[in-house]
Amino acid sequence: MGPKGYDAAPYSVPFFINGQEVHPQGSFDVVSPATGEVVHKSGSATNVEVTAAIDAAVNAFKTWKQTLPRERRDIFLKAAEVMQKRADELAGYMMEETGCPKQWADVNIGIAKDFLYDMAGRVSSLEGTIPITRDLTIGAMVLKEPFGVILAIAPWWVTPWADTSDVRHMLIIAGTPRMSSECARCFSLLRLVILPS
Repeated sequence: MGPKGYDAAPYSVPFFINGQEVHPQGSFDVVSPATGEVVHKSGSATNVEVTAAIDAAVNAFKTWKQTLPRERRDIFLKAAEVMQKRADELAGYMMEETGCPKQWADVNIGIAKDFLYDMAGRVSSLEGTIPITRDLTIGAMVLKEPFGVILAIAPWWVTPWADTSDVRHMLIIAGTPRMSSECARCFSLLRLVILPS
């Protein structure tokens, strides 16, 4: 079962780079362990796609680091809402791709959604401090701000909760990572929430 409007056999899950679908030249079959059938194809990233993703993230970081905490919070809350609305669809993808039972897929989607709520709640708590130093004549300040781009590459079979868990702190603190992950169908919902490009 491919996404609506596509046959499973010819459909190739794209990467999302700089707000655009990118279909790399190389791909591989994703075979359901439950049925032995090809579910879809998945793109195989090369240095070209990885470099393009990093370049796009570096460019997007200029905008992301300027977003207010409430704007980031709202993005994560919207992502959780989208994940809730599409929970059955996302669970179906996971069941097809990994052969897991519905209960396990539902648990994974629920945990991923909870991580998004957790991210939304933590955004405003990331603030600097003025620690007491050993020498009271010297002051110090700890400033917390978006750090930069982080590239995360996940295997095609990674579950949504693991994907969300791995990037949650990177998204809050570090900036705008762009995953060259073959699990793009599940995690691409963040794109639907209009993450800064």
